[in-house]
Amino acid sequence: VAYHLYNNDAAYGAATKAKNLRNLHQRYAGWPSENSFPPGVNGLLNTDEWRSPSFDNDLYVNQTCEKLGIGWDMWFINGTTQFNANFPVMWADAVAKGWAWSKDVITPQVVITGSGESLPNNSYAKLKDELSNTTWIAASSTTWLRYELAIASKMNTYSLTTGSDATKDPKDWTLQASTDGNTWVILNTQTNQNLAARSTKYAYSFVNENSYKYYKIDITANGGNASTELAELAYSYIDIIKPGVPKNLQFSNTSFVLSWTASTDNVGVASYEVFNNGISMAKTPTNTYSLTGVIPNADYSFTIKVVDNQGNWSELSSVLKVNSGIFTNYEAENATISGGLIATDHPGFTGSGFWGNVGTVGNNIEFTVNSEAGGSTDISCRYSSGTSVKTMNLYVNGEKVRQVSFPNTTSWDAWGTKVDNVTLNAGNNTIKYQYDTGNTGYINVDYISIKANATGLIQNTDNQNFIIYPNPASETITISNIDYDTIVSICSLDGKIIYEQQSQSSKTLCIDVSTFKKGLYLISIKNGVKAFTKLVSVV
Repeated sequence: VAYHLYNNDAAYGAATKAKNLRNLHQRYAGWPSENSFPPGVNGLLNTDEWRSPSFDNDLYVNQTCEKLGIGWDMWFINGTTQFNANFPVMWADAVAKGWAWSKDVITPQVVITGSGESLPNNSYAKLKDELSNTTWIAASSTTWLRYELAIASKMNTYSLTTGSDATKDPKDWTLQASTDGNTWVILNTQTNQNLAARSTKYAYSFVNENSYKYYKIDITANGGNASTELAELAYSYIDIIKPGVPKNLQFSNTSFVLSWTASTDNVGVASYEVFNNGISMAKTPTNTYSLTGVIPNADYSFTIKVVDNQGNWSELSSVLKVNSGIFTNYEAENATISGGLIATDHPGFTGSGFWGNVGTVGNNIEFTVNSEAGGSTDISCRYSSGTSVKTMNLYVNGEKVRQVSFPNTTSWDAWGTKVDNVTLNAGNNTIKYQYDTGNTGYINVDYISIKANATGLIQNTDNQNFIIYPNPASETITISNIDYDTIVSICSLDGKIIYEQQSQSSKTLCIDVSTFKKGLYLISIKNGVKAFTKLVSVV
């Protein structure tokens, strides 16, 4: 195709063809320049191997064909059989590849008429020769130019390139369009325009979603000269339609995954941007986002917007306010591993590494976790599985629970979350993922997260009247309505005593937790022979 474009269009001289081919070569790596065709390429049948893969489905292809005189009919390759029969190789390539050719963003082949031109050097043809040093001139301060397109097309942008004399520049004008050349609608009006720079393009855009065969610019005033001049006048369509606003935001405070209904757009969605409290968190190509670095009992205020393939942004979605709940993360590097290793060669992990290189039957990772009350508990595993589904067996307290299937994460640099519900004992438990016979293995594990059974204001239910607040806390925790000689202890989840004190008065005890590390703690309140244990969060 490249050889054909360069060597088989007699309508253009060698210099012009070489320039166009250089532009192709610069845009698409691997295309031959005009000086690098192999000696064996001497006919159309030998050219297919020189097409770059990125040539496929690219609207710039049509622009190149147009510049080389191949014809506006190429625009309609998928929609009709109106091909230019003089170029069978282009047609065959299009059919074979199933190319979905897009509308050209450059003015299609046109017939230009107007109120006047200055022949032979300043004709209408100069308006579309793509040269800023050649101009059209009309011997009048008011004039009009009409473009008749080969087929009706949608336009919403036009540009005027100035000539050499500022006094000949258009100053006031209206842009009109028509389906039949008789009835016109005004699309855009400009007044008092100062086109200050010479040989410079000035672009104007307007809203239009209708196709017209005729476009006309009616110049009603210029810079004061008896003649009007332009170097170029071009029309184009640039997508300005905003994508649909993301809707139905949902958040799982078990897997920490934010999801929403995928937006629609006329040219396709490029990516979504996720915000928390108005601050950008990340961009994602899909309609889900997995949060990392989530802290217990944290409040989030999510909004999302989307951008399409032409750079148009949607409005922000409605706000979703959520709380992450109380949970504890257990990092892989702190677990007991048998086989595999703690690695750091893929980005996005938390802590100091992740468990990886899980390639041998028997490899496993075992976490020791604490559950205050036991019972039904969601375990969230943050993992990466590359481009395919992976399986491992899940064990709880030494007993196999089930085979767990981990969906693909599209690459080893992306992370997902798999949630499984299991039954835990009150106190310490072991959670193990193991590569057994019948599993695929080959999975990376970042951490597991255990959801707590208590949130918010903690108030005992054993006919005692003490209250613990606030929860979560950052400075102090207050315990009210406690009795004299009550022993209050605060322990980490691994059983280490962080604080212990016997109350010397009744009613209220204030505990400074400002120096505690962020996380979950157990408060134990012993009154006589009874003991009460509650979970609190320090943030």
